[in-house]
Amino acid sequence: MSFQAYPDTIKAKTGKTPDQLRQLAETRGLLEDRKVAKGVKAGDVVA
Repeated sequence: MSFQAYPDTIKAKTGKTPDQLRQLAETRGLLEDRKVAKGVKAGDVVA
């Protein structure tokens, strides 16, 4: 499987590109300097 299969699968399952999901995480305060913010748990991301 190529790397491109991962972004394609994300787009197919969510309807959003990886960049759109990253922007959403930033606006919700889940990212800090393009990394997961301190104290953020997996459940926070899923919610």
